[in-house]
Amino acid sequence: MAGINWDRGACYQIRLHWEARRFRHLVSAEILYEIIRVLREVFEYPDHLLYDWYWLLLTGSEFVIPRVTVNAIPEDPDDNKFLACAVEGNADFIVSEDRDLRRLGDYGSIAIVRKHQFLSILEESDHNEDWSRDADDA
Repeated sequence: MAGINWDRGACYQIRLHWEARRFRHLVSAEILYEIIRVLREVFEYPDHLLYDWYWLLLTGSEFVIPRVTVNAIPEDPDDNKFLACAVEGNADFIVSEDRDLRRLGDYGSIAIVRKHQFLSILEESDHNEDWSRDADDA
């Protein structure tokens, strides 16, 4: 979410990786609704920008319909929608700065990581791809 508002920093760099399709981004109806609601109510985005982000998120993400019910975070049950989406979409990571999500550490095989950790993973992956391309060129 933070990558939408900033043009620098880790969130922005992650957004650039997403726009380049270097990882799968999952979204559910509940998550999409929350993103648009926050952009409208908190950041006061005008309708035309909300539409642009809605469309970009819908077309640039894998839309998931969670069929599982998750109750892993009783302190903030609203956060369970992120876990349900990740489980249904077979995600490897949830990227979050949310304290309740981070406290879990992981959920099943899904690692819950901070933005800087995920950016390091993406950059390492890019580095490894560059090495394999160089090896293929030899």
